[in-house]
Amino acid sequence: MNIMIDVTEKEQLLKLLSTTKVMNSRQRANQNFLKLKLSESITCERGQTPDKVISLGKMINIKTSFGYKYGLKLVLPADADMRVNKLSILSSLGVALFGAAEGSIISWFRDDEIESVEIIKVLKL
Repeated sequence: MNIMIDVTEKEQLLKLLSTTKVMNSRQRANQNFLKLKLSESITCERGQTPDKVISLGKMINIKTSFGYKYGLKLVLPADADMRVNKLSILSSLGVALFGAAEGSIISWFRDDEIESVEIIKVLKL
């Protein structure tokens, strides 16, 4: 599960994890999954992550069992607002998508069920 992450983003996410309060078991699981991804990640220079790999600020088009979702943007929790397609990296879908590449099919937990997500397109803004 080695993902590439730029050094600045990794520092930002580690700080987020160290300062975010966990309110329930779902949030704890999401944070633990992100910690695992970060601990196994390959760190690269700022701005050097591959264009087709999902990271903060990238626009994502996905297909799930409940349809297509276009124009999702992966953001920090403070900026999350699904009314305008801004998905928190600490949500179960957000952390599952983080580090995945365009064309991948990944699994995530949705309401205690495993769902599949196909990553149709990743756009660097």
